Amino acid sequence: MSETTGKITFAHGNDTFETWYKVVGDLKSGVCPLVALHGGPGLSHHYMLPHAELNASHNIPVVFYDQVSIGQSSRTSGKPKEFWTLDLFMDELDNLLYHLGIRENFALIGHS
Repeated sequence: MSETTGKITFAHGNDTFETWYKVVGDLKSGVCPLVALHGGPGLSHHYMLPHAELNASHNIPVVFYDQVSIGQSSRTSGKPKEFWTLDLFMDELDNLLYHLGIRENFALIGHS
């Protein structure tokens, strides 16, 4: 089971952040990857890690990431409540999917 971690740049409005991610498995395997979306804001990807077993048992690549200001992604400070919008999190997810080359073919599992 291969694992890759990294950070990608994410711009929103006048701000630039880094989104941390981890890929378990091979995104070029031809198998539709699963993207694990943690709850929050406040929780990191860690409690979603049991889903990595899907790679070992079914060869499904699994992508984990920490949303902005959570876990290993860039921190924000002093942002007003208006900053925290659905668009912010959708844009961040879209940026991740684009960077990983899976925007057109992925499954999403989330928890809140």
